[in-house]
Amino acid sequence: MPIKELTPAEMRIVLLANERVCGAFNLTDQDTDLPMRSRISAFILECAKGGEREVQKLIDSALIGIEKDKRQGAPN
Repeated sequence: MPIKELTPAEMRIVLLANERVCGAFNLTDQDTDLPMRSRISAFILECAKGGEREVQKLIDSALIGIEKDKRQGAPN
């Protein structure tokens, strides 16, 4: 599902989840944090594409994805 197919209410949920995860990692808008922010967004959007709309489940999907990346040695 493209982002444009999310309703405004659904988009607010996705953005809230993204904001909370980035906040948990103390990420900023600086260039050095952009790869990690991008990865977090990708995990959340992928979960949302699957139909998930609960903020905590979207957050959990990003945290699980980041942890998996770390175990596999993916760069932040």
